[in-house]
Amino acid sequence: QFGGERIIHGHTQIRHLFDDSAPMSRAYSYNNGKTINVDGGLTDGKAGFIYHIVPAEDDSDLLRL
Repeated sequence: QFGGERIIHGHTQIRHLFDDSAPMSRAYSYNNGKTINVDGGLTDGKAGFIYHIVPAEDDSDLLRL
């Protein structure tokens, strides 16, 4: 309906998906690369990170499961 190829969001901190004590320094890709979480935890005082949006075929720097 809205078009596009990926959803990029920041509403759930990445660290809550893994080890709560681990600092996050890169975005997390899931749903076969169609969804990217960029919430590094700034609201909890974490350092956070900057994510440069790139075409899907160039996203090799993303954290994946």
